[in-house]
Amino acid sequence: MHRGFRAPDWECEMPTCLLVRHAATNDGTARLSGRSSSSLSDAGRNHAVMLARRIPRAVDAVHSSPRPRCLETASPYASAVDRPIIVDEALDEIDFGRWAGRRFSELAEEPAWRLWNEQRSATCPPGGETMADAQGRILRYLADLRHTIEGTIVTVTHAELIRAAILHCQSLPLDAWNSVDVPLCSVTTFVITRGGGIVLQGQGCPVRELLHDRIESDGRRAVSEEGLR
Repeated sequence: MHRGFRAPDWECEMPTCLLVRHAATNDGTARLSGRSSSSLSDAGRNHAVMLARRIPRAVDAVHSSPRPRCLETASPYASAVDRPIIVDEALDEIDFGRWAGRRFSELAEEPAWRLWNEQRSATCPPGGETMADAQGRILRYLADLRHTIEGTIVTVTHAELIRAAILHCQSLPLDAWNSVDVPLCSVTTFVITRGGGIVLQGQGCPVRELLHDRIESDGRRAVSEEGLR
């Protein structure tokens, strides 16, 4: 898989999906947001604006999860390309059931939480959705793009859905989830074949790359990287 963000191959006649993880939220790394109404933090809003400047402008559509953190991440880009944000329920966060909104420090004490992180293929959040069901959602979404998109689409969603799609393309089991990193504001590129196959083209974090370029050029941290980890 190509590392470092690059624009899609515009000569490719197959649909291309830039799957974007939302920016940092007010929940930070302390709480499992799940399907909450958590909004972007100040750093997240700044990064969303930076991300909008780095993604190619020639797109057919902009799609998003219904969660506010995804809509707020997509908004600067959609405004820049003058496209409406189309909400698709297939892009929603995994349903974490009774775990949603709880602190990770609390969840770490629960055997069911530890088991889910060890065996995601065989377990399920209490009252929630299995990882296999979530993976099925995102794969169907990607495969169906061949019927509606001829060029490129920018889609803002959640880490676990992007991770599930990457695991599928790499022929890895769901239990290998921890081997796949999906940073905030990262962009993962998928190409959809005419037969509905999904091909992983590459992944990068253009905001982080831009910040690194600025640091190297002027010798100081011009913009905080907080919220990109």
